Amino acid sequence: MKWWPRPRVSTTAPVADRAGEHVAYLDWLKFLVVYGIVIYHVALPFSATSWLINSHDRNLVLSAFTGFTFPWGIPLMFLLSGAGAYFGLRRKSASAFFVSGWCGSVCPWWPAS
Repeated sequence: MKWWPRPRVSTTAPVADRAGEHVAYLDWLKFLVVYGIVIYHVALPFSATSWLINSHDRNLVLSAFTGFTFPWGIPLMFLLSGAGAYFGLRRKSASAFFVSGWCGSVCPWWPAS
């Protein structure tokens, strides 16, 4: 016989199933994708294709890297942003979500205009 109350949320449930909690692995995935996009743009001058800046030193490995990652970078960022919005809307109402996004992106630029 147990004398303590059962927890409301299962401790074995994935983080995404617990409403109201921050999903930390999405932040790490966003970080990795942004870092990968930076590496992609650093590798572009050394790939076999022409770009804004070209080097005479061409590298087949970097060409394969840029060719493989080209169709994945920005769509993956949109996917992760949509997942972040989905989990954010589970915690907040639509108006609170919009106001927090508005204040986070527009309010810092307001004094500059």
